[in-house]
Amino acid sequence: MSKDPKDQFNAQAEFYANSKVHSSGQNLEIISDYLENKRFDLSLDIATGTGFTAFESSKVSKKVLALDIAIEMINQAKTLAKEKSINNIQFVIASADNLPYKNSYFDLITCRTGTHHFENFEKSLKEMHRTLKDNGTLIISDTITSQDNDLSSWHQKVEIMRDPSHQSNYSIESWKELFNNLKFEVTKIILTSVKLTLDDWMTTSGTPPDIQKKLRKIWVNSDSKTKKYFKIREKDNQNFKFEWPCAVMIIKKQI
Repeated sequence: MSKDPKDQFNAQAEFYANSKVHSSGQNLEIISDYLENKRFDLSLDIATGTGFTAFESSKVSKKVLALDIAIEMINQAKTLAKEKSINNIQFVIASADNLPYKNSYFDLITCRTGTHHFENFEKSLKEMHRTLKDNGTLIISDTITSQDNDLSSWHQKVEIMRDPSHQSNYSIESWKELFNNLKFEVTKIILTSVKLTLDDWMTTSGTPPDIQKKLRKIWVNSDSKTKKYFKIREKDNQNFKFEWPCAVMIIKKQI
């Protein structure tokens, strides 16, 4: 049964605030490198979580609106922003599929590690298109999945077991089709990965002990194709290292 993302992230906010996967990682570095030396008047960070992507866009924006549905995530982000002496971010409780902003409002919109939780995925993308200025920049980064049905099904299954608020990962081919249908122009796609350990991955999401046991068994019994694609290797005592494929997508709004 699917879980309301708001409930999930309110419960686990402190873990996400302390997660190295969310506070750093190659995808955040790629976004930071891309934004360097650019300037924006008004930026929006959607599904900001505990704020790490908004902190990067705040360096190149006069003002950032950082939006999330979970108040506890926002509270953690406010605390971190204060600790970092960042004062040009306004935090907002709102949903990605119903952005409370007028058309063509933002110069830059970012969304990192959030879209796989969106219940109204296409509507959220349409809202990004609506509120982005002509020639504005959209940056979406998220884990992606394989075109191979077996690999994709395995990926989807374990994600939902670990965190029932998970909705879906998409392949690069599916992303490109979605962008084309919504009149976005993809200017650059940078492929990377999110490096994880099974213990940390399950702890961050608060996965119940009985489900953790089942997931460990799935990792132990994964076939060679799955192990190769997701770079699964045992670390110690049934704790595994693995990687989720990830993409950083730079998109422009077609005029």
